[in-house]
Formats: sequence, structure tokens, C-alpha cells
Amino acid sequence: MRFTETTTLATPSGRDRKKLQDRKGTFPFSAKGIAASDITANQVGGLRERGVSVGKTGYISGGILANRLPPGASWSRTNLRAGTSGFHGKVITIDSRFTGWGSKASIKAPDPKDVADLAD
Repeated sequence: MRFTETTTLATPSGRDRKKLQDRKGTFPFSAKGIAASDITANQVGGLRERGVSVGKTGYISGGILANRLPPGASWSRTNLRAGTSGFHGKVITIDSRFTGWGSKASIKAPDPKDVADLAD
């Protein structure tokens, strides 16, 4: 399944609105549910983040964690499956009765040589 979303902040009256970010991504499914994800977020101001998850392991590239990575690493291993931009996203509800999901998607984890654990 592919998705796109835009996160907008609004005043309580709804008159003033400000775009915070837009995201797009892919969720391949297994018999147990979502098997992986690949989500790219573009925040207002130019900050871009990509989050990839395979199974229960997540990886983040760019975004607010980019300057915390050690030299040579472009990805951080994390337990966040949607990246840090997911905090501003929406809950996605999937109606499994729908059968027209389209083509299959394949998502792979980043090359281990490019991944750092920020806890190290």
C-alpha cells in the first residue's frame, strides 16, 4: 500500500493553518500485517528524513538525527518504525476487506556498514 499525507497545524478556530510536513511511503503486507515500511518526510524549512523498517527494526536517515551520526554512517538503527516525523503523522487505519492494493513492494534494510547505533 502506498500513501501520502500532509500534516497541517490549525488554530482552534481553524482560520489560521500552517503546513508542518508532508510524508509519502509504502507498506508491504505479510499474512501477519505490515511487514516493512519506507517513509520519506519533508518538513517545512527543508529538513528531510527517511525512515525504513524491516520487521521490528527501524532505520532513520537525515532529519533531526543526521548531525548525531558518527563519521561514515548515514543511517541510525532505532525502535521507531516511522522515523521521528511519525510523531506529527496520523494513525492509518487499514480496511483489510479492500482487495485492490496494486503491485507488490519490496523494502530492504540499509547496508550494515552505513548504520550506527546512537546508543553506542
